[in-house]
Amino acid sequence: MTTGWSIAPQTAAEGGRIVVGYDGSAASSNAVDWAALEAAARGWPLWMIASSTQHSAAVPDAVRRIAERLRGNLGISVTTTERASTEPLTEGVTTDDLFVLGPSPPNSASPSLQRSVPPTASRRSPCPVVMVRGSFTRRIRRILLGVDGSSAAEAAIEWACTEAMTHDAELLVTHVGEPSAPSEDPDHVLGDALDKCQRRIGPAAVELSAQGSPRTLLLGLSRDRDLVVVGSRGRSGFKTALFGSVAMTLADHSFCPVVITHPQAKRDREEHPYDSNGV
Repeated sequence: MTTGWSIAPQTAAEGGRIVVGYDGSAASSNAVDWAALEAAARGWPLWMIASSTQHSAAVPDAVRRIAERLRGNLGISVTTTERASTEPLTEGVTTDDLFVLGPSPPNSASPSLQRSVPPTASRRSPCPVVMVRGSFTRRIRRILLGVDGSSAAEAAIEWACTEAMTHDAELLVTHVGEPSAPSEDPDHVLGDALDKCQRRIGPAAVELSAQGSPRTLLLGLSRDRDLVVVGSRGRSGFKTALFGSVAMTLADHSFCPVVITHPQAKRDREEHPYDSNGV
């Protein structure tokens, strides 16, 4: 049975929640720290989901201590929930949230996101997912956005622009279309994406056009960025993000945290059309 406890919020926050999974590992502790900083930057509450097993009975107590520390240090609202490792971490997560995870151990045979989120919930997260890899700073200053002209890239553009405004960060927009795959003109794809970003955040959005493998390009650029944002592609939505070449490579090997978005439903795009007035 799911149990939980809460720390009362100090102020009301508009928007969604930052949801983070914690299992007592160093990687999940890193994810909690990143999630807490993001919650503070956005003014959103933080929801910690402790995934415990018979070998990690100390996790709930650790979560309580972490929650108290974050409230004291950052002044954010923290809610915690304990779940068995067999329960889906994404239960209760909505489209307005941001879901944060740490990577699985490097010797794991399973893909990071698939291992971190039970198979029944991993096929399509209702919200963007952040894989917290590598080191990170307290403030996000440089964001890398990969675009390819797809509907998934549209969602990534919207999310990355909002993040850039939240942190007053530079947004490097680069085209990541597979050279061997049929697509629109790369210059048009990149130019269109840059125009949309500059209408949102002005000259903070800059472009980069390069030839080569999207996986190699984005992975190399992640060395000098604080965050990478890409969209999942394909008919199966987030399932493609789990097993797709570009997203999976970044989720497993990026030098900084990676955000993976999925295409918005047509109805959502009609109700919230893209314009220059922000979110």
